[in-house]
This record gives sequence, structure tokens and C-alpha cells, in this order.
Amino acid sequence: MLTARWCELAKASNIYVIENVPDRIALLKLKVPSVTIINFDEVDVNEELARLCPRGVDVSIECAGFRYAKSKAHKLMRAVMAETDTPELLNEAFKATKLFGRVVIIADYLGKTNGLNICSMMEKHLYVSGGQTPVQNIWQTVLQRIQDGSFDPTICVTYHGRLEEGPTLYEKFFFKKDGIVKTFLRP
Repeated sequence: MLTARWCELAKASNIYVIENVPDRIALLKLKVPSVTIINFDEVDVNEELARLCPRGVDVSIECAGFRYAKSKAHKLMRAVMAETDTPELLNEAFKATKLFGRVVIIADYLGKTNGLNICSMMEKHLYVSGGQTPVQNIWQTVLQRIQDGSFDPTICVTYHGRLEEGPTLYEKFFFKKDGIVKTFLRP
């Protein structure tokens, strides 16, 4: 949600968000209404993106991370520790991105994966970059946007609670229960 909002500020012409959690979809529609939401439970992501953007998207930003295996094969590989990370979201990004486009990985990844479609990346001459947020590099810009009111980092906060609620709230966030997207905890 914050990435989509930042893309708005960067004047992206079309912003596609891939999501399947109803509470998050509702919040996205409310807080970042300019985005097009693709529910991956309802459509094939790459087919839908190809329909919406036939030449491919300029930039794909992977924000979800290794935990969210979609196929039974990768769920099983993660369960038996044959891989720590699923490549499925990256493979979708490689396929959706146009020739000479960019794939940016800001999600967290842990270790190894099976089935990363490196050929798709190479054939399209994709520029792939990744890493944790370079806070020291961008904090002045972010702070300026917060101060001038153009960026509100609290748009994804759905619950305010006490610090001792942390473990329970994290579990609800992880399993996508009770509408928890992000929480703000106070001691």
C-alpha cells in the first residue's frame, strides 16, 4: 500500500497491485483509489497484466516476500525445507515486465529457492535490483513528503494497541486475520 502510494507520488501512469486479502483490498480502494487491483484468487496474474499492459509493465516491485507460496509444489518444498523461499512472485514479475524493464525486490528473502526462472530474466535483459530500504539514502525526501502532507505513512495502520499485545497482533497479521494490516503499538 505504501509502495503504491509512493508510485502515485512518482507520477506512475498505471499502478497495478496484486492482492487477494479482502480487508487489504478494501483498504487499498479507500486509501489509494488510483490503483488497479488484481485479485490473484480470481484471475491469473500474468494473463491479466498482459491484457491490461500488452507490452509489459515498465517496473515490477516485489513487496511480499518468500513466505507466500502459491502452488502446492512450493508449499510442499517449504514444508519439507527443500527451499526457504518461493520464487513464484519473482517469476511472475519477470514474466510481466517489458523488455529492458526493471524488477525491484524490496520484500524480504531468507535463503534458497528452487525454480527461479533466470532464463526469463536474461531473455528480456531485465535490470533486477533488491535490498532493504536504504533509509540513510532517502530519509530526507520521505521526511519532507510527510511534513508537507503529500505522504502519510499511517494509511496502512488498521489497529492501535499496547506493546504487550504484540505477539498476538503479529500472529493475526501473519495469518491475515481480523483485518490487521499494520499495527501501531504503545508501551
